[in-house]
Amino acid sequence: MAESKRKTATIKDIARETNLSPSTVSNYLNGHKVRESTRLLIEAAIEKLQYRVNEAAREVRCGRSRIVGIIVPNLQMDYARSFALHARYQLERMGFITLVYDCNSSDAEEMKYVERMMRRRACAIISLPFNPHTEVYQMVMENGTPLITIGDPIETFNTDRAAIDDTPAFKEMISDLYDAGHTRVGVIMGQLDHSVMGRRLQVFKDCFEENFDSLDDNLILSLPCQTVDSGYTAAYQMMDSPNPPTAIVCMNSELLTGAHIALMERGLRIPDDISLCGVGINDGRDNASSRRLSIIQQPIARLAEGVAQRVRQIYIAGKDGSDLKVSIEIMATYRRAQSIAPPPHKKKQITTGD
Repeated sequence: MAESKRKTATIKDIARETNLSPSTVSNYLNGHKVRESTRLLIEAAIEKLQYRVNEAAREVRCGRSRIVGIIVPNLQMDYARSFALHARYQLERMGFITLVYDCNSSDAEEMKYVERMMRRRACAIISLPFNPHTEVYQMVMENGTPLITIGDPIETFNTDRAAIDDTPAFKEMISDLYDAGHTRVGVIMGQLDHSVMGRRLQVFKDCFEENFDSLDDNLILSLPCQTVDSGYTAAYQMMDSPNPPTAIVCMNSELLTGAHIALMERGLRIPDDISLCGVGINDGRDNASSRRLSIIQQPIARLAEGVAQRVRQIYIAGKDGSDLKVSIEIMATYRRAQSIAPPPHKKKQITTGD
């Protein structure tokens, strides 16, 4: 009985709990930027006092439900699956209802799910575009549904965006390859017309050519699918060439896993016979095999948390909150392991003193 009569917390209660002014608390709840220390104080008070938005009033104000749609290109991809799981966890902690859709890299499927979200008056749509679908985003923008895209900026569309910056991490990885004496480096990647893959290759080339003369285009394998099987097949193909690489870089975690399996099957020792590194994800999973690989770690959980916070800000601010666009940048980190070493011929030179 006492629980049912508990007074509902207000903005003034949060202000007293945090020793902040009501206007500061209100600014944060309405989507305005505050200091990180202030944000943490307010969030702690919201949790302690169990502050809840008046849902009926909020829906009347913003004309939206608490549904958030998350549309991914393929849930079999580690990046997409990990992001969807972390984002759903964070959003549901905040009281949102999340619907995750796998569009199987199909424009038609993406359009179908976006239309479904708009019919259900979703308060936000989060999209991990495989290739930006102009018609879909135009429709969302005209409808007024808040849209958050994950990845590189989409030309002609001013949306909220969240991305992981992996350029400094690539520079560290290539520096390791250079210091180890590698000049023939193979690259296994997805389709070149995929915006993220195209950018990663360009970043890699730019960084590579700062240390080496040029990257051998014959050692770049662009694949239609970014799967474990594709990475496996590509690694076999590279090692069967007349002049195979002394190191392989894989542009996503599935390709890296496939290449790793292929090299081990061939009886090649990493890094004694060949060096292997690439892009992975940092989602809390760890095992003996992955710890041996030098990878660019993508902090998916932090990215998802930032996106969830932005959805919350947009929802609380209502219609007024969707005009201010925010760009969330999270830095990738390079985890140096034992999978990069001098090529075998370099080791012989070092041993003989030549």
